[in-house]
Amino acid sequence: SAFSTSYLAAPAFAMAAVDEAVVGSCWVGETLLLNVALTVGAGTTLEGLTVGALERKARVSVLHLAPKSGGEAQFHPADDRTLAAGDTVVVSATRADIPAVKALNES
Repeated sequence: SAFSTSYLAAPAFAMAAVDEAVVGSCWVGETLLLNVALTVGAGTTLEGLTVGALERKARVSVLHLAPKSGGEAQFHPADDRTLAAGDTVVVSATRADIPAVKALNES
């Protein structure tokens, strides 16, 4: 099927208007996936989790990791990479699964 630009952009635009963490979106079949950027908070459940544990607990895919430590940013970081306070992660998730990952980032 062919989709218009406005059809493809509208959901992400609408979500970004309500949630500034939304940085993009894409359709996979009939499912809209939102890309959400989060900075790992100190003292949160997210701090100290591995990428693999985050993906399992919150039903997300980690697309990008920019470490606060100044190390090299990584696309699709390894499952055993541990998240540290101040790291920025971009995850891809359904709208229904975003609250779970955000809850992990609350102290």
